[in-house]
Amino acid sequence: MENHIIICGFGRVGRKVAAVLKEHNIQFVIIDSNPETKDLAEELGYKLLTGDATSEKMLLSADIDKAKGLVAAMDNDAKNLFVVITSRKLNKSLFICTRTRDDMVIDKFREAGANFIVNVLRSATDEILSELSKG
Repeated sequence: MENHIIICGFGRVGRKVAAVLKEHNIQFVIIDSNPETKDLAEELGYKLLTGDATSEKMLLSADIDKAKGLVAAMDNDAKNLFVVITSRKLNKSLFICTRTRDDMVIDKFREAGANFIVNVLRSATDEILSELSKG
């Protein structure tokens, strides 16, 4: 693969990202450690590598050196941070997006090389408040 996106984690966020990428005909590969997700990914027509996304070897098997972007979508800030650090080491020009649940680690993600950081709890709260203020 070349000029593709790597999605690390195939939970709720990873699945949504994959669906949007597919809808826009953007090439991607998913890395997820849960072997049970492979059937779902295949059913949806997605390429999934089963393994630990924090592993340099696994990221290399996803052709990170040729990728244009990566989404760290796991439900664990420490794992996402490790993915960001490792990914930045392997591909200096990669556009890296990550999710977090804690504003206190946003600076750590920036220092590690993340280009875009989303606090999923803050985003949901902001959207809810925005809609409530319209009513």
